[in-house]
Amino acid sequence: MVRIPVTLGQKKCDILIGRDAWQQLDKYAERYDRVVVITDRNVGRLYGGRIAFPKIVTEPGETSKSWASAEKVIQEMLALGLTRSSAVIALGGGVVGDLAGFCAAIYMRGIPYIQVPTTLLAQIDSAIGGKTAIDLPAGKNLIGAFHQPEVVLINPEVLQTLSRADLVSGLGEVVKYAVMAAPELLDILRAGGEMIFTAPHESLSQIIVRCCTIKAEIVSADEWDQGLRKQLNAGHTIGHALETATSFRAFTHGEAVLFGLAAEARLSYRLGLLDRQQLAEIEGACQLIGLPVVPSDLSLTEVKQALLRDKKNRADRISFMLPRAMGQVEEVLLSIDEVERHLEAVLYPGKV
Repeated sequence: MVRIPVTLGQKKCDILIGRDAWQQLDKYAERYDRVVVITDRNVGRLYGGRIAFPKIVTEPGETSKSWASAEKVIQEMLALGLTRSSAVIALGGGVVGDLAGFCAAIYMRGIPYIQVPTTLLAQIDSAIGGKTAIDLPAGKNLIGAFHQPEVVLINPEVLQTLSRADLVSGLGEVVKYAVMAAPELLDILRAGGEMIFTAPHESLSQIIVRCCTIKAEIVSADEWDQGLRKQLNAGHTIGHALETATSFRAFTHGEAVLFGLAAEARLSYRLGLLDRQQLAEIEGACQLIGLPVVPSDLSLTEVKQALLRDKKNRADRISFMLPRAMGQVEEVLLSIDEVERHLEAVLYPGKV
């Protein structure tokens, strides 16, 4: 089993990766007076029987990241008698992890929680680092808290149950890591070929360890997202705007990030920060997984409104982590007028 430490001042959160990782749950659970599992209906059906604690079951999908869902979960936590000495286990993908972590952060001013991610996206990204949130109609992750898990337990074997679409969503975040810091990940993806989808637990283990190591190092250096950690937002400014503008129906999160990476590379090129060869390299990396198609009825006005409400913005400037080369990104702040001049061209490169 691989152990990757996330060092956060006086606290340390370990990431444990291996087929036996879930067997560590009992050791951690015995520290608390009560433990409850928060999961969704699909994951609960697959794995709920393997974890012998009471369950709070939500509906799958982004719509569960809402005030209504959070209130329902918290009411059930109260009904189950959870105290400030209790803990929550987040069993599921990114939505479950965000919702469960957020509920743990605000319940009785904060109780511990354990991340047990079951999707590739959650295993390499969202379960690590303590960002928890719910959505508003106005945008994604607009209400949230930094709340670090006690431990992250990753069993790559559960990836065998994922659909191709769910794997592609996670691979979008893998490409993000490649574009921002680790181009060698693309070589591993190419070498894996179709086995990435037919035997993901075998072909993706090396990628999971590498991505978790990168994120652990970044979060250890910048827990509160004030500097280095902003790199992890590559592809997310346009990606989140697309998710919001399409009411979270047109893209999975990873697909939106993948498209955001390509669009932000085009924006960087149009601003003179990236040369044509580097642009082609990044677009090629995104095509390696398969870029999603932007809906023809996408409202650019709604995309702009979502960009203006992005939580990363400063004053009237929209924050982008734009690539300068493969493996290197930097923050660029743009006015909405500057974004408007380029938006259609970066979303529809063959049209303009």
